[in-house]
Amino acid sequence: MELKEKIKFALDEARILILGGKVLIGFGYQSVVQPGFPKLPALSQYLLLGSLTLQLGGLALAMAPAARDCLFERGEASEGLLRYATRMIGCGLLPFAIGLGVGVYVAVRMLAGPAIGLVIGTAVMFLAMFTWYGARWVVPPSPERPDSEKGGKVELKDKIDHALTEARVVLPGAQAILGFQFIATLTDSFERLPSSFKYVHVVSLGLTALTVILLIAPAAFHRVVEHGEATERQHRVTTRFLLAAMVTLPPALTGDLVVVFWKVTRSLPLALWVSGGMLGFFYAVWFVPGLVLRAAEGGAGRQSERTGIDPSTGRGAHHPAR
Repeated sequence: MELKEKIKFALDEARILILGGKVLIGFGYQSVVQPGFPKLPALSQYLLLGSLTLQLGGLALAMAPAARDCLFERGEASEGLLRYATRMIGCGLLPFAIGLGVGVYVAVRMLAGPAIGLVIGTAVMFLAMFTWYGARWVVPPSPERPDSEKGGKVELKDKIDHALTEARVVLPGAQAILGFQFIATLTDSFERLPSSFKYVHVVSLGLTALTVILLIAPAAFHRVVEHGEATERQHRVTTRFLLAAMVTLPPALTGDLVVVFWKVTRSLPLALWVSGGMLGFFYAVWFVPGLVLRAAEGGAGRQSERTGIDPSTGRGAHHPAR
């Protein structure tokens, strides 16, 4: 299989993870504004808060390969990007397994009591972990096959396809919260919030709407302006819109985390610390690796990338051994 196809598969798999995780993230946000939430024991409420925070972290990890590709790889296929995507997706599965177990525990507890809820929730969590991680010890790995395109240059149409795929990877993260933000404004819980938190929610909603607009813009530009043609301008526009969306999405997600944490804990400092830490985690995971690699690649590395040959190794510069 060609390297560029492996990377596309990795991006598609990240999108599957996000599509599944957005249900849990949406449930985490929605549950706090539901009438039955105050009736839950304090332990269940804090478990849902912790689970929501972990799932947002998993969302950040699952989206990280798209940011690295835009900042550093610039659409080129590299073994480093493939390894990075594999690691991030593998790490991102764990928070969603925990969140799935917590959600099942809370739901079953309401029907059958805490003991049965704990047993079933724990069983679901470990089943997810075993299914997602345990296969490597149960099923023998496939033999490695040499890539047929190592050292080759990715065609422009494939770069555009990858960039549009990355936009589809990020979009479900925005969808995960946008529906909650609209619906939350119609609930009694929202009416009882202090005005300052209402404004935080409205700002977060606006940022999420802006993110969705930015993520849909490349497809509209490709169809309306470029008429479906593969052009360098289309690749640049897609990359810039995607990076802009990844700047606006984290505060949209973590802004409402402030509201959720305050509503449960009534502690503004705790809400700010948790949300601020999560905001920093999003930006650190998405932008720091790509910017560091980009800085380290300067000078001779940039020249070798343009010529296609790495002078230190003699290999294709688009497939360095990172």
